[in-house]
Parts: sequence; C-alpha cells; structure tokens
Amino acid sequence: MKAEENAQYVLISYDIAQKVWDNWYIWLGISSARPLNIMDHFQSFYFSSISKITNSIWRGMWLAIVSEIWRHRNKIVFNNWVVDGVEIFTLTQLKAWSWNKFR
Repeated sequence: MKAEENAQYVLISYDIAQKVWDNWYIWLGISSARPLNIMDHFQSFYFSSISKITNSIWRGMWLAIVSEIWRHRNKIVFNNWVVDGVEIFTLTQLKAWSWNKFR
C-alpha cells in the first residue's frame, strides 16, 4: 500500500471504500462531491432542514457504512480476504436497515 494507513484513508480514500461510497451516493440519489476529510464527511450526513430523528437515521447509515468498511478492510489485511465494494455495499445496507429497524 502506498498511502498511509490511517482511518481517513481506509474509510474514505481507499479504492474499495470509494466504491462503497459511490454505490451509496447513487443509491441515495446524492450527486455532490464527497469531502475528503473524515470529519467533514461525517458532517455531510447532517441536514439542518430535517428532523432530529431523520438526522439520527442518516448518521446511523454513515456509521454502518464506515464500520463495515473497517471490518472488511481488517479481513483483507489480517486474513488475506478478497472482498469487493459491491459486497460491502450490500452488507452496509443490511446493517443500516437492521440498526434503524431496532433503534
């Protein structure tokens, strides 16, 4: 790996992470540039014009996405897994749905 392995790289800039975010943005109908800073990226999942509950759901989606990216990146590094972005995207959808259903 040529870039420094830090949370920002793994969750935002890593090529697999970018594919996952691309799929989410397409699926959600969002067409904007993604922030490259992890804090700004998290803040982009907050909307002042919507309710607190809806914002909680949006932030839950963000958390589901980054936790799944992190989990799969660890599997790749420590267990030599080969994982693609579409698989991670599908798992993040399931995790986000599950978390929001039981919230």
